[in-house]
Amino acid sequence: MKVYKADLILLFITFLWGGTFSTMKDIISDVEPFTFVVLRFILAIIFFVILFNKKIKINRLVIILGFILGFFYTLGFQLQVVGLKYTTASKSAFITGLAVIFTPIFQMAVERKLLNIWQVIGVIFSGLGLYVLTNPSNEALNYGDILTFFSSMSFAVYIVFIGRFALKADVNGLVLIQFLTMLLLTLPFAFTYGNLNFVINTKFILIMLYVSLLATVVCTYLHTKYQRETTATRAAIIFTFEPVFAVLIASIFYNEVITKSLIIGGTLIISGLLFSELSEFLMNLILRKKSNE
Repeated sequence: MKVYKADLILLFITFLWGGTFSTMKDIISDVEPFTFVVLRFILAIIFFVILFNKKIKINRLVIILGFILGFFYTLGFQLQVVGLKYTTASKSAFITGLAVIFTPIFQMAVERKLLNIWQVIGVIFSGLGLYVLTNPSNEALNYGDILTFFSSMSFAVYIVFIGRFALKADVNGLVLIQFLTMLLLTLPFAFTYGNLNFVINTKFILIMLYVSLLATVVCTYLHTKYQRETTATRAAIIFTFEPVFAVLIASIFYNEVITKSLIIGGTLIISGLLFSELSEFLMNLILRKKSNE
């Protein structure tokens, strides 16, 4: 039951992440992207310390593991941002989503354990669904695509590590060190490319509260705490729902059209998740049968 609870929580996280696309679309024209990211993490650190200050445990192991997590997440994000300058949004979305394929490869390398057939089928269906959903162009591979490939690999490493590290160190400490690392690694870009010319109004405050408190503090805490209850491969499959939720939320609040590609791609992604869940169900069934013999 712990696995199913963890999967549902990760699905909830993915829903909140999906909502950031629409909210960021609303604000990104009013504030420079790197400045926005710095403000997001400053607020996240403040909110997290207020909420968890008595439960945070920092030691050498937490600092090392938290820095590693923050480094790979920030690396993935920065490569994705730079890559977008040289490639299309649809290709970027698809290549970033290839983390669903890279994650089980890294997981097998780290754990030295092969995936079962249902997990493999789940990954294939999710990858196909992502392709249909994002509809990337057939243009030749370019510099931006290569950067985004490395971004996807970085996110995959992050997904594999976060579940393992949370078993070894304090979750609250890991989250805080992640935030501090992300902030420190983003600051040079903000100083170089950013500016402080933005207007603080009701829309700005509400969006910053959403992305910093919900999409950053709540999501990172739940992700760090609960992914250790499931596998990195299952988590990666669940995270492919992010563009599905993004389009659904945009259609509800911004009247964007739901296309055939969303329906077909979403169906394939759901199928991938069901195949992944089926592997866990069958495994539990076999274990119960053996215990009753």
